Amino acid sequence: MVCYVSKTGKTGNPGTREEPFASVEEARDAVRRFLGEGKSEAAEVRIGPGEYRTGGFSLDSRDSGRADAPVTWRGEGEVVFNGGMKLDPSLFGPVRGEERDRLRPEAREKVVACDLTSLGLTRADWGELCGIGTYHTGAKYDGAVLSPMWCELFVNGVRQEIARWPNEGFLYTGDPVREGDGLETAGRRKFTDEEWKDLRNLVSDIYSIGEEAARRASGWKSLDGVWMFGYPMYGWADMSSPVASVNPEKGTMETAWVSLFGMKSHAPYYFYNVFEELDRPGEWYLD
Repeated sequence: MVCYVSKTGKTGNPGTREEPFASVEEARDAVRRFLGEGKSEAAEVRIGPGEYRTGGFSLDSRDSGRADAPVTWRGEGEVVFNGGMKLDPSLFGPVRGEERDRLRPEAREKVVACDLTSLGLTRADWGELCGIGTYHTGAKYDGAVLSPMWCELFVNGVRQEIARWPNEGFLYTGDPVREGDGLETAGRRKFTDEEWKDLRNLVSDIYSIGEEAARRASGWKSLDGVWMFGYPMYGWADMSSPVASVNPEKGTMETAWVSLFGMKSHAPYYFYNVFEELDRPGEWYLD
């Protein structure tokens, strides 16, 4: 058995050279059906040159073949499987109106935008911005987004960075203002494992971040979707949290999620997913 996949193929084709499959998934399923019939005959999938978009192509034990019926996959030319989507530069245009005004003056003529929904994509395709870092406490809060954001942006093969401030390195906290209901405080347990297991919607932390940082953050149109990433206590305990509020008068920041291990002074952190901080090449933002 030999079946063919081609960029000129159509869904529902029989998989012959004259009428090839349109996707590798169709070829895989055809081979599975063939092997399921118990025939002692080799199976081969020949894939024509080109780039094939796939939402996650997988093979398992059903696709291994047998000693009397081996399975071979063969590319006829340069074949690329791409789990993403190519965005042609022609799809991008200038940012206009209220969004343009939110950008820093030096960035307004240099930021471009693409409407992903015009390409048939939805939120289900790009996922939700979620907690990053091994030690965040999002699972302790009702409605917290824990599933991954699938969307990343690459330009000419180089991974781009979601808009953040500062652009490099970290900001540093001052003395703790309010320590929330984390599991520990300065290395000492506040709750037993049994107590911690049942706690929900914990009181979060308030950090001193200084007037300069608080003024800058308060200048962003909205904190919806703005996150912080940092190391509130230990240099190995990375965490993140949505930013709940910033008080420019007091120079403080309240997080939505508590730090698992408590807080300390001079803890490194930065803000990310901030539209107004699109201010250097390589940064991007997903609305």
